[in-house]
This record gives sequence, structure tokens and C-alpha cells, in this order.
Amino acid sequence: MFQNATTFNGGFVQELLLVFTSNTLGKHHSASASNATAYLKIRYYDESVASEWEVYLGGLPNDGIGRDVTVNWLSSDINNNNTFYTDSNGLEMQQRILNYRPSFNFSSFEQVSGNYYPINSAIAVVDSAKSLQMTVLNDRSQAGAVLKQGRIELMQNRRLFKDDDRGVEEPLNETDAYGNGISVPAKYRLLFTELSRDISQQRALQLHVDEPL
Repeated sequence: MFQNATTFNGGFVQELLLVFTSNTLGKHHSASASNATAYLKIRYYDESVASEWEVYLGGLPNDGIGRDVTVNWLSSDINNNNTFYTDSNGLEMQQRILNYRPSFNFSSFEQVSGNYYPINSAIAVVDSAKSLQMTVLNDRSQAGAVLKQGRIELMQNRRLFKDDDRGVEEPLNETDAYGNGISVPAKYRLLFTELSRDISQQRALQLHVDEPL
């Protein structure tokens, strides 16, 4: 549940803080980043071509219900025609087409998980007609997909209380020292590129993420 928003304007950076809390916090808790169920910090740096998104997600509840929590970016200006691009182990960007495989006839009842791919550094969508590209860079390996037009999603966290019968023979139930679900922080960079005027700065940003100093 959205609680409040705070802005900060510094000498070279502008920041927007959005705080989300759960009803389980109780009425006597104030909505701040220290006790938030989740918060989002969006930063714009002077002379930077990308915006920075810092997402903190608190532990998922111990209620026996499995959950997948994704972070989503939607651009209504982009029609990617069911096509998107993901990095290959941080190197070449590979073309992905929704519900399609180039080497065999794709058929699956898992329309969501069947279109997820490993994202080690970046995922992108391109509108060829408008020469517009939206790229999201992450700071750790995650699962990602583009299930709807113009919407990139990355898996922030997931928690399962039952084994999925895929051979591991244990549920995906990561907890902290107190038995609560783990908290997951992550940083992302969002980049828009007009391909008719410029080339994508994805590689330069990726290098900055991997080697910040």
C-alpha cells in the first residue's frame, strides 16, 4: 500500500522516494524507509543519460502462500511487436520472441515462466517504427521477461513453501536468522535511446555498474 512520497534536490542529483507499507505493520508505525515493506528511490544525476532506480523489498510473509514479486517498467510509447533482447552472460544481446524458439516448435502451458530468461546485465525493447529503445540494466543476475507490449519486468524476489517437483526436492524458502523471509535490495538503470540520433550507451553504463571506481 502506497504511503508517501518525498523529494530531494541536491547540487547534482534529484531524488524521489516512494514508500510502501503493509497493513501488518500496525497503526502505530510511521511510514518511513526504515520500516517499509518496500521503497523505491529514483535518482536523476546531472550529465547522466540514465536514471537510477534503487528498490528495497522487505521479507515476504510467513503465511504459506507462494509469491513472485517483479519490478516493472512500462512505456506506452513503445510497441516492441512481442520481441525483446537479453544479454548472453553479459555479452551479446540475444533476440527473444514471445512464445517462440528458433530451433523447435514452442508449446507450453507455462506462458509466464516459459518466456522468462536469465538477465545478467541488461534487457531491452525496441520500437523499430519509432527508432526508440528502452533498456534496463541490473546489478545482479535475475530472471526477466517482456510479457506485454512495452513492459519490462525483472524478478526482485520469490518465495515458495512447497517443492515445485523439479528435482531439487526442497522449497525455495530463503529466510534470515529469525525465520523471516529475506529482504532484497537491488539497483537498476533505466535508459531511453533514440536510435535515429544516437547509439545506446548500454555498454558504457554496464562497465560503470561492474567497475564503479
